[in-house]
Amino acid sequence: MPRPSDVGVGVALVAVNDDGKVLMLHRTGAHGSGTWSFPGGWIDRTDASMEETAVREILEEMGVEVSLSNVYHLGVSTENFPDFRTVTIYYWTRKFKGDPKILEPHKATEWAWVDPENPPSPLFGSVPKMWPMILGLARSSDRFQHAKQEKILRCLARSGHSVINLEEAIAAGLTFSVQKEQPDGSRRPVKTSLSFEQAFFCWERAMGENDDLNINIWIVPDSLD
Repeated sequence: MPRPSDVGVGVALVAVNDDGKVLMLHRTGAHGSGTWSFPGGWIDRTDASMEETAVREILEEMGVEVSLSNVYHLGVSTENFPDFRTVTIYYWTRKFKGDPKILEPHKATEWAWVDPENPPSPLFGSVPKMWPMILGLARSSDRFQHAKQEKILRCLARSGHSVINLEEAIAAGLTFSVQKEQPDGSRRPVKTSLSFEQAFFCWERAMGENDDLNINIWIVPDSLD
């Protein structure tokens, strides 16, 4: 079938700060004016990848620098508008440089660090569909730091490896599992054989999907199984 001319593919980048807040823009212009969304835009022919599009857009729109190595996939969402359809690939990052500012006032009038527990209104297009995952990123912010320093390193120490810290575990190429503690104290694997970045993302999603914020979800090396 011929390529449709009324379908657009774009990206959005969710930047999460140390407080678990996400960087958002208040849109203006013809498309979504008055709504809140994330830095992003259409994929350009000169972009080598969709991740590169995300990095380029947040720099152009807000002057925030993000390394490609610190951009991770979050999800995909579609949205139907009266005269066209969009497919948006969402990415996230925790590492960035620069103070946000409005560099393209024809696209956005203001920016804000937003608490995902209290999202602004109205949200743009497919953003509401992605909010549960965004909430998971925010909820896991402080919790992950504690897990990294205490639980993961304790698991590594029990594994019998000579690895003494998380950075060395990653450098050694260990794979990880995400496990959820059951009421009887046992653990049920959620995902196995993951890189640490994949395990981290799975862990964050699992934390965000649980109503009980005290639930124990672990990242452990597969070699412990």
